Amino acid sequence: MLFVGTDPSEWWAGNATVRRMIETQTKELGGKLSIVPEAPQAHSEGTVGWVAGRFVLKLPNGTDIPMRLTAVLRKEDNDWKIVMSHLSIGVRSEQAFGRTFTTR
Repeated sequence: MLFVGTDPSEWWAGNATVRRMIETQTKELGGKLSIVPEAPQAHSEGTVGWVAGRFVLKLPNGTDIPMRLTAVLRKEDNDWKIVMSHLSIGVRSEQAFGRTFTTR
């Protein structure tokens, strides 16, 4: 498994590493986090699947963080296993590039 997070240093490989880092960060944020999904889209073809969606991460201190997630999955023994995922916090182009771009 490969996990790409929101911070440039969050590039983790291996199921055990990803699980350990997520558990560690969850503890550092104060414990239980809540996730409120916003209409994820999921598709599959044979033993390969993918999902993309937006959600709100609710922190124990009451902070809400809008986030985006994409993942690629593989079906193994009737279970879907995440092969790769990417988590991001959307940043406006004006903030990242100092300008806006045509979006239509």
